Amino acid sequence: MKNKFKFIVGFVFFSVIALVIALAFEYQRLNDEFVDDVSDVNRLFLQNISSLETVLISLVGLHHSSENLNQAELSSFSEEMLKAYPFIDYIIASEKVPYDGVERFESRMRKQGYVGMQLRGMHDLGKASLKPFYLPINFIEPMTPMSSRMLGLDLYSLSGVSSAINYTIQTAKVSASDISLLFGFKNASLLMFKSLYLGRYPPETESQRIAMLDGLVAIEIDVKNFLSFLKLENYQMVGAFSNLLETDVKSGTQKIIRFEPDRLSFVFVEKFNVYEKRYEFRLARKLTLAMLDFNKIFLSWFISMFVFMFVQAGLKRRKASEDEIKYLAYYDSLTDLPNRASFKEKLSLAINNALKTDTSGAVLFMDIDEFKRINDTLGHDIGDELLKQMSKRLIQQMRQSDTVGLEYHDVHSNVVTRLGGDEFTVLLTNIKNINAVGLVANRILQSVSKPFHLNGHEVYVTSSIGIAVFPHDGKDVDQLLKHADTAMYHAKKMGKDNFQFYFEKMSAQIEKRLQLEVKLHQALDKKEFQLYYQPQVDMLSNKIIAAEALIRWQQSELGLIYPDEFIPLAEETGQIISIGDWVINEACRQNKAWQLAGFEPIRIAVNLSCLQFMQDDLCAKVAGTLAITNLQPECLELEITEGIMMNNVEQSIATIREFNEMNIGVSVDDFGTGYSSLSYLKKFPLESLKIDRSFVMDIPEDKDDMMITSAIISMAKSLNLKVIAEGVENQQQVDFLKEHQCDLMQGYYFSRPIPADEFEKLLKKQNES
Repeated sequence: MKNKFKFIVGFVFFSVIALVIALAFEYQRLNDEFVDDVSDVNRLFLQNISSLETVLISLVGLHHSSENLNQAELSSFSEEMLKAYPFIDYIIASEKVPYDGVERFESRMRKQGYVGMQLRGMHDLGKASLKPFYLPINFIEPMTPMSSRMLGLDLYSLSGVSSAINYTIQTAKVSASDISLLFGFKNASLLMFKSLYLGRYPPETESQRIAMLDGLVAIEIDVKNFLSFLKLENYQMVGAFSNLLETDVKSGTQKIIRFEPDRLSFVFVEKFNVYEKRYEFRLARKLTLAMLDFNKIFLSWFISMFVFMFVQAGLKRRKASEDEIKYLAYYDSLTDLPNRASFKEKLSLAINNALKTDTSGAVLFMDIDEFKRINDTLGHDIGDELLKQMSKRLIQQMRQSDTVGLEYHDVHSNVVTRLGGDEFTVLLTNIKNINAVGLVANRILQSVSKPFHLNGHEVYVTSSIGIAVFPHDGKDVDQLLKHADTAMYHAKKMGKDNFQFYFEKMSAQIEKRLQLEVKLHQALDKKEFQLYYQPQVDMLSNKIIAAEALIRWQQSELGLIYPDEFIPLAEETGQIISIGDWVINEACRQNKAWQLAGFEPIRIAVNLSCLQFMQDDLCAKVAGTLAITNLQPECLELEITEGIMMNNVEQSIATIREFNEMNIGVSVDDFGTGYSSLSYLKKFPLESLKIDRSFVMDIPEDKDDMMITSAIISMAKSLNLKVIAEGVENQQQVDFLKEHQCDLMQGYYFSRPIPADEFEKLLKKQNES
């Protein structure tokens, strides 16, 4: 009787503990879902905050790019911006009017058709002697009966904006007002300002900036519409965005994700400083019974009870021992997925069953694109966490029949396996329609492309998938794996982030790739690499003042091989480091040789790969090369892409700053094809940017490319960056770039990339002319 009582007490106690554990797991699931959801909203929120600055910079660039800017041009520009950013209510421009110039301003505005126009304010203007001038609105878009009433209104007189106006005038930076019910605006709004000065560039001192002020550009953001634009209802969240009144935020960004038991709500709060103003962004999701998965809770509880019964029966130890032996033999310890040995057994059974039943199956062989970069930059612990989360996503895809899309679906026969490293396989059986396999692969790629949250890091990756169908592509386990692996490498060759089915010719292609890899290992020792040079021409003097060094491989058996074919292979095999070192050394040596031959010094631009740029001793290596070749650092420029630069922002800034201290310029290559955000670009101490050839090649036929190129040049100038346009092929493009004051031009119009001896002839011809 006593033992029975103990058993009942133990059973009840364990039931309660099991229920608490089940609820804890369910809470963690809901919390993880909230974190994933809020990350998407927060990223979209910050991206749009950042894009507003780009609108203001574009407005300033528009004023400076046109000598006779008229109302029609401003209205056309504003119309496009209002379509792109529907939460902007008004785009505004004002001009600086001294106290003795009020009558001239009113007369000029009346001649433009604004009958009865008067400069006015929200208070008696005659008493506003604290300011040396007025800033009346002389342009507002869209023009409506309500907005037209604001023409002539002195912005200085609006409550709560004078400090923001003074800040942008004194610093030439973007500023923002408090969130409030401003004059003429139907909802709580904020105004963002940027000052216009006489001349293209802001004066250097504060007193000069005040004296040379020409006016302001501004945008009015309806906070309610801004939050609606983020589509928070899709996340079942309630959003709030307001000025932060607390004094505990000093600088930077503070993020808080917490659970508030008294409100039964998950809450995300971000407090941050933008344009010298403090703001708070808050999102919340209320916990309801409908969110709970009672099936999982019951299942967790039931499993716990089952384990308890096992303990009581004395079978737990033997069961655990057996499971451990089986786990070590057939499962991967990191991801808990079946391992290679387990997969081969299951694939062998699946092949035999397919042959007996005259059905088909498929092996999906996948790996993570550029996984080595994750380990090298973020560390192996982050890499391991990525592999764990990847395995969970793959399993989730196999558990969703609508995702798998197979006519004969059996979750027990569709197996996800980790073969090793970053390689995974998926085994599909009982396939009637081969298109279903492609659907599975496509849905896996979509799942992988979503961001991973890894110990405080938000990481984006892609995957490449190769598919072999059995018994058509093989009736042997090893043969099928080899063919699926071959198809996966073909997917990488096709640009990554895609899937490819195996076909027989692939094996020959892979064999060719292996041969090319062997020859690439020998290329440096055989001195098969050669540098070609493409001139960069100065806009004003029409002289060659720089050149880009471009590598070519003159292979003894295969002939001339271009970088597009061997550079990706060099990056995959790690040979890009030694090849990149050779390029820098040879470019510096050749440049110095031209100087010793009597030619005027020019600057040689060298492209850096991602692996090169991540080297801890890169700056020391470059300094050593300059010392050996006795080349002045001003004669060397290093080019990196936006993707490389954004890979590790803090490290990139430090490396670029170190090159600046060495008087070596750093340029952004192929600008416009990556992040293309000035809010990011201005953080880096860069010297110049290169407009990608895709924007130049269709000028003047493509008006959009003309507008984009013009905007890039104007905005780069506002950041004091030199601009290089590549892909210039005709006189019309030259004329357009000169008209918009592009600094340097590069392309076939001047010369194709040519060997050093032919480039020297161009320098001689230039000296003789």
